Amino acid sequence: MSDLGDGEVRTTTTRVDPVTGGSESYTTTEPRRGNSSTVWIVLGLVAVIAIVALVYLFTQNSASQQTAQDQATVNQQLGAAQANADAATRAASDAASAATTAAGNAASAAGSAASQAADRANDAAANAAATTGDTSTTTTSETPPSSSQ
Repeated sequence: MSDLGDGEVRTTTTRVDPVTGGSESYTTTEPRRGNSSTVWIVLGLVAVIAIVALVYLFTQNSASQQTAQDQATVNQQLGAAQANADAATRAASDAASAATTAAGNAASAAGSAASQAADRANDAAANAAATTGDTSTTTTSETPPSSSQ
């Protein structure tokens, strides 16, 4: 019985024949089943591969989520910039309109002031002419030129 290897199992079975009363012994030798540590190693490798795959998937998923968040932020900032540009355009248009109105009002005021000044100048000239004409008709004496030495 010492000829068994580490990987063998020996089973001895004895049968008794009821008719003859004799017995027979049978010995069977079977190889041992595979070492269970191999199964655990394979299962461990499968588990490590599964964990690596899950980490990879979660990393890729979070990267795509970050990209989507970044794109949403960029779109939001782009919309705000567009709104600011539109507001600046409206403000510039309003300022140009106000400047045009102010220039028109200034030109109108200048024209009105010039017209009033011309009217006053005409009135003053007419008054001066009337005063000068009255003085020449009422004054008949001549004044000698003054001599100064």
